[in-house]
Amino acid sequence: QQLFLEGNSIGNEGAKSIADALVANASLHVLILRSNDISDDGAQSLASAFLFNHSLRVVLLGENQIGNVGAQHLADALEYNNVIDQL
Repeated sequence: QQLFLEGNSIGNEGAKSIADALVANASLHVLILRSNDISDDGAQSLASAFLFNHSLRVVLLGENQIGNVGAQHLADALEYNNVIDQL
């Protein structure tokens, strides 16, 4: 299963909503969120979801405003999630 939301300007609130849904989702394998005005707060929400979601294999977040803090949240989550192999 794949979800392509590239270029939809969902922002941090949209990222949080997606993160909330990911916690209970076990079928999504690819999530494309490029060019969505997501910053560190949105990245933190997604990273938290990655701790519980073990079906995602590919998450694309390029062309957002994720800085060092958000990137660190994502990196920390990947220490516990060994399913995501492309971020």
